[in-house]
Amino acid sequence: MSPRSQSLVVIASSLALSLVFIFGTLKLTENKPTADAIIKPIIKKPDEAPTYHQSVAEMLNYRLYGYGHPYSYRITEIIETGDVGLLSDFRTDFMSDFKVNFGSRINQNETENPSPQNILNFTIESLQKELQKAGIADENAIVGTIANHVCLAMAPDGSERSHMWTETFETYLENNGTWHIRSDRTWKEIEILREKRRQLNLTENSYREALRKIPESYAHYLTSLISGREANIVAINKLLELKDEERRPLEAIAKYRRARLTMSLEDWSSLTDRQTKERLAQIRDDLSTVPLHVKHGSLDPFLISHNAEYWIAYTRSILLPAERLIRLGEADFPGAFETYLRMPQCGEGNAVNSSYRLARKICADSAYSVCIGNEDLSRLVTLYLSAGGSNNASEMLSYDEARKACGIWLDELNRSHADLRFETVRIALLQCRAERWTQCLKTLKLAPAGDPLAALLRSRCNLRMNGDINTSLKLLDLTQSHEAPVAHANSSKAISLPEKLRDYTILIDLQERSNLVARAGGELAMCTLKKGDYVRALRLFETNGYAKEANYIGECVLSVDELKAAIDQDQPSNKREALPHMFWDEGITTPRKLLASRLFRVGRWDEAIQYLEPKLRVQAGTYVMLRRMGENEALDRRSRADSYWRAALIIGEIGEEILHAPFGLTWHSYDKQNDPNSRWQIPYSFLPDLRINHHQPEENIIPTQLFAPSANEIGRLKVWRAEHVDKPNRSERDARYETFSLTLKAALLLPVNDPAGGQILQYAGNLLKYREPKVANQAYRMLTSKFYDTPMGLVAAKSGWFAKDRITPPADVLKK
Repeated sequence: MSPRSQSLVVIASSLALSLVFIFGTLKLTENKPTADAIIKPIIKKPDEAPTYHQSVAEMLNYRLYGYGHPYSYRITEIIETGDVGLLSDFRTDFMSDFKVNFGSRINQNETENPSPQNILNFTIESLQKELQKAGIADENAIVGTIANHVCLAMAPDGSERSHMWTETFETYLENNGTWHIRSDRTWKEIEILREKRRQLNLTENSYREALRKIPESYAHYLTSLISGREANIVAINKLLELKDEERRPLEAIAKYRRARLTMSLEDWSSLTDRQTKERLAQIRDDLSTVPLHVKHGSLDPFLISHNAEYWIAYTRSILLPAERLIRLGEADFPGAFETYLRMPQCGEGNAVNSSYRLARKICADSAYSVCIGNEDLSRLVTLYLSAGGSNNASEMLSYDEARKACGIWLDELNRSHADLRFETVRIALLQCRAERWTQCLKTLKLAPAGDPLAALLRSRCNLRMNGDINTSLKLLDLTQSHEAPVAHANSSKAISLPEKLRDYTILIDLQERSNLVARAGGELAMCTLKKGDYVRALRLFETNGYAKEANYIGECVLSVDELKAAIDQDQPSNKREALPHMFWDEGITTPRKLLASRLFRVGRWDEAIQYLEPKLRVQAGTYVMLRRMGENEALDRRSRADSYWRAALIIGEIGEEILHAPFGLTWHSYDKQNDPNSRWQIPYSFLPDLRINHHQPEENIIPTQLFAPSANEIGRLKVWRAEHVDKPNRSERDARYETFSLTLKAALLLPVNDPAGGQILQYAGNLLKYREPKVANQAYRMLTSKFYDTPMGLVAAKSGWFAKDRITPPADVLKK
């Protein structure tokens, strides 16, 4: 080997050893994740897809509590509701409150649902194994006959076709040869299943013959699935009378089923007290022995041995009228609640649903006495009532039902001299709903300082008792360190809601404190608006995220100079993002953006640019320069036309931000007369008109006994309406009209039959030919009269309208 080769080998060997050493050092010194680090929750960034564990946690949370709304219903409605918005009732979010108060005690484990269908499948599978073990040759045919007959009897076919059909079952054979049943819900599936059953030609005799070929215990159990309750109980009793060895496999299932069947009997009301106690004792004995039978070898499908204790709790709380259970000494509501909190998720049954049904039962039966002395039950019932019964509209109590239930619960608390500090603000909410204004104010003295809901409730009590807006101005101001006193009720000034609006309620989530702070600020702004302090009302609405209300004042009430003075005096603050209004998508969300738009619309371009966002200033400045060049008669006509055309393209890009008015006529795809030239209409729930009840149908008229606009505000609205509704400028609601107008100005300056003129007029026509043909016709007439010999002009003249081409000429088309 040459000396040079030897040197290369030495160098290579040294490098290899160095790499090995470095790798070993890194492995020995690397920070390995500890167990604590591994189980530490990973916080997902907003733009990241959820991990598997996060998805599982989200699904678990959904199954327990459902999905919450992204915003609370009606919390963003103030001006359009008039008096109602500041006098109305609140409903809280039961699921959110339950999660905060009891979520840490809930069993979040998940087990399979011990439904009748699942238990039957388990039993059929067990039967098939028994027959195979016994060497029965036709076991598959036997079990198939039984399964088909049982599922047919469990959900009998109905001949009537309806949109609300009965769920039925069908049999199917698993890959391992095991018979199972499954539910069919769609009408088409049920029709196919009926035809299959007709072809099978199932008979009672074939079913009875199959039962004779299986163990007697299974025959009795399967018989208990296909008859009435009493007959089914008789079949179960026969099973339990068999010898120990025969009944042992199904003994736990039989006891569980007999208890469930007995609970569902419909003759409870006809039983004597003694008979009732005996039946309850039998049910509980059956359920309590299920785990014992499982321990001795009985089958335990889907852990019915664990589920039995929740049914025992059911017999002590929900099964019978609460008054009867209490009188017989059979009730244990606190124990039932503790049991339900331990309940795992098994299908639709879980700790949350069961606790909710317990609260509903207590309130429906007015059994509030069982809650006294038990803080958990007292809190559960208070959460239920403050939510008005449910998050689900179909389950909510009506206003009268909720008011009555609240009154009974409050009376029970008063009789027992209960300490209301366990749920101070919610109790005050119930007192407000029950129209016990003085009691509500007294309870709120116990509320934490600065509580936004407490401030909202105090204001309602004050307005209902005295209609005193000046006092509400102080009560709603959360920056005040002291509580303003509320005068004694004055019947001559008391305010009530019309009967049809008494059920108007605002859904709130007490865990979203920032939304309640914003609501208090919004109601303070409404009081300020009533007093005529428009600038302060504007700032309060903006600060608290009420974009629509802030823009109403900035657009319809204040003049341009008043708005400019207000913005110039405004100090930077922690302003909230706009609250999510259901029908608010107007682009402009802040008064500063609105000021820029208004200044642009009145031609004060240089001032307007100062209030634009930096990203828009360059384009807006270019637009202004081009507009001025287009209007400069000292320039040649083509240069002016080129300036107008370039300005038209720019305004097409930024017009919706720098020209847009948040209120005005709205284009609709059709109108009642189907006239394409009259589709610009006053939109539904047009805030300026709602404010003064202008041209509103009777059902839309809002009560404004307290918060009616002043004569000054009405006068300002009329001036604004005359300028923007009676004689509207379309471009402030759709920037395409400004693009269209500037394009026509450019075309007017071009020579006859200039090819570029035909192109830009075709472009202009495309903008509005469907939106407003009458306006687009201006471009068509110019195209066919001045540019008649251009390609676009020839097509337009021949077809009688614009060509189908959707062209966008380049910015320099007039310079080519």
